[in-house]
Amino acid sequence: MALVYLHPLPFRSDIWSGFLRNGDGEAIAPDLYQLGDSLEEWAAAVVDLAGAGKHTMVGNSIGGSCAIEIALLIPTRSSASSWSGPCPVIVENRRFGRRRFKR
Repeated sequence: MALVYLHPLPFRSDIWSGFLRNGDGEAIAPDLYQLGDSLEEWAAAVVDLAGAGKHTMVGNSIGGSCAIEIALLIPTRSSASSWSGPCPVIVENRRFGRRRFKR
């Protein structure tokens, strides 16, 4: 199972470096800006980077929105997700389980 850390704007993945050094198992923290020009491109690229199997995502701000996109892309492979301040406008009217995220 991959643990995926997703950074907020305007920061980069190095904000998670302390977590990566202290964690057990497989963990990644990609720089989202290098993965494409949209939230959807970032989410698809993170899924590829994390590989097969289940994923646990930790996302802050736009990283939280990316975690939601990933959960929508691969709902059966998203074992857990923790979001802090995801942007609700980005996920407006998108289906996630039985809930709808709205502004």
